[in-house]
Formats: sequence, C-alpha cells, structure tokens
Amino acid sequence: MGTLEAIHNIEAITAIIGCLFFGLSYLVLSGLLLKGWWQLKRQKVQAVSPKNNNAHSFCILVVCHNEATHLPTLLSDLEKLEIQPQTYILVDDHSNDGTYEIMAQWKEKISIPVEVIRSKGRGKKQAIEEGLANVETEWVLTTDADCRVPSTWSKHACEIYAKEPFDLLIMPVDMHYEKGLFSALTRLEFITLVGAGMGLAASGHPIMCNGANMAFSVKGRKAHEKQLHKELVSGDDVFLLHALKQEQGKIRVTAHKDCMVMTAGSVNLHDFLHQRARWASKATYYTDKESIVVACCIFGISLWQIVLYVMSFFSLGIWPWAIGLFLGKWICDVFYLHSMKATFSIPHLLGHSLLLSLFYPFYIVYSALVGMTRKKVW
Repeated sequence: MGTLEAIHNIEAITAIIGCLFFGLSYLVLSGLLLKGWWQLKRQKVQAVSPKNNNAHSFCILVVCHNEATHLPTLLSDLEKLEIQPQTYILVDDHSNDGTYEIMAQWKEKISIPVEVIRSKGRGKKQAIEEGLANVETEWVLTTDADCRVPSTWSKHACEIYAKEPFDLLIMPVDMHYEKGLFSALTRLEFITLVGAGMGLAASGHPIMCNGANMAFSVKGRKAHEKQLHKELVSGDDVFLLHALKQEQGKIRVTAHKDCMVMTAGSVNLHDFLHQRARWASKATYYTDKESIVVACCIFGISLWQIVLYVMSFFSLGIWPWAIGLFLGKWICDVFYLHSMKATFSIPHLLGHSLLLSLFYPFYIVYSALVGMTRKKVW
C-alpha cells in the first residue's frame, strides 16, 4: 500500500510541475499576443504621397500549380485593383489542367505588362526564384492562385511603403468557409495561426507569416537567398522572415481589412491534416530561437495534455490538473481570439473555440510527428 501511495504521489507531483511549467509558458505567449494585437488596433496609415514614386515601384507575383479552377477569379480581382503594379509575373509550376493557358490568355487581355513563365525547376520555391529573376521593381506583392483580393489590396500596401519602406510586410489572411461545423472549426484554427504570426510580429517577436498575403523588397530578398533553404520546395515566406529578422531588417505588419486576402479552405479532414503536416515539416529547419521556443511550447503543452488524459485513467487524482490545464489554455485562447475581432469576424467564439480546444492537442501532436518524417511536397 505504501508503494502504491508513493507512485500516486510521484504522479501527482509530476502532473503539478508539468501543468505549472506549460501553463505559465502559454500564459507568457498569450500575453505577447494580446500586446501585439493591442498595438495593431492602434495602427494608422497615411495616404500615399504623390511625390513618393518608389511606393508604386512594385510588381505582383503569383505562382501556382494546377489552379485552373481558382485562377480566373483571382485574375478578375487583380483587374479591379485601385493601384495597378508596374508588371504582373505569373509562374506555372508544371500544371496539367490548363493553368498556363489561362495565364497566357489573360496576358493578351490586360493592358498592364504581364510576364508568363513556365517553371523549369520543381516546387513553389524554385518557381518563385524563376519569377523574380528579371524583376526590375523595388518591391513585390504576392498572393496565391486560390485567393481573393480586395480592390484596395495593393493601395494599402503602397500606403505603408510610402510611410516607411519595408523589407517584409505581413498582412492578414482569412479563409472562405461553407456552412457546417468542420468548415467553421478549420477556419477558426487557421485564423488563430495567422493571428499569432501577426500578433507576435507586432509585439517585436516575428516568427511566421503567410505567403498568401505578403510583400517584400527585392533587395532584401536577394541579399538572403542563401538562407531560404532551396533544397525545400516551399517555406520561402517563413525562411525569408527569419533571415531578415536575424539581420534586423524592417519587418512590418498590418491588420487592416483593406488588404485582407481570402483563401480557400480545406475540403476535408485529410486535406486539413496534410496541409498542417506540410507546414510542420518546415519547423525542423528553423534556426530562429524564438520560433523554436514557440513551437516547443505549443507542441509541449499539447503533448502534456494528452499525457494527463492518459494518466487520469489510472489515477483519478490527475483529472483536476488535466481539466485545469485545459480550461486555463482555453481561457487564454478566448481572450486572444477576442482581441482579433476588429480584423477577423469570429461567430460563436466561445462554443467553437471550446470544441476546437478538445481536438487541438491531438492534431498538433499528429501533425508534428508526421511533418518530421513526411516527404516535402506542395
């Protein structure tokens, strides 16, 4: 009996120490996110000065693979931009569904210069490199072929560049979603990731961004080409951010709806997990210390939650700590998500965030483990 009590005591002490460590770590992370979003809500952007010609020295780059279904809609949006780029660069990465033909037809239709390229290499990153090879503008605005952009998209980016030229500009990305619980939860999960990248960047700790909506200086990118991990087919956005951060480049972020890009959502659970595992696979190449710490914090608290659930089946005394850690994390998430509501519409915040929190640790651990062993693809 004494031995059994000793085992239970060790389990309880272990549970308490783990909950305190991961709980406090997550509390600090949540504090940084709240600080960042408080700063983002106070941002103001000045109008473009007619004398600042460099603000309009930009091109729009779109790289895609088998996007014949979505591309025409994006191209239609680009035609309506209030400020047009000096040129468009469209790169097709070995599509076989007519994507290249759609690009070529659009080139003949629009009055703005358009460069259509068939990528010779493989993967998104190589396609981007080929697209940038002949860029003559000062900075580049990028999005994905399955996105929708507002008419004010480029105008807002120009306004920010006019105020202070940047090396990298992080902008918001939201997700289209259909009716149904799965779509609502995957969209909520997506904007928590996007919002985390924006919030941490605004608080002075940039660790991630989304290539579906960002801008960068040509000079800054070319100066860090060797740090972009060309052996990987994607990840150009995050690795560029880390390289610029290391060299104290000018990284800016905006949460204004005028430059909000809408992207397509995951069709099913398989697509969702496939995408998250692909994103997680890049983490093994991170050298940025803050990115590694945050990744370890998220993975650690998720794994510890699962461990507590398993331990609770063998020791009922663990349940209060498992529930306490779950509720503590959820409350932090609710405050964080609420801070983003000026930018992102979040219906049913309490209910959906609670439901997402139930599944969150399991798919995080799954994505991380699969991501570290999977083959790197688009």
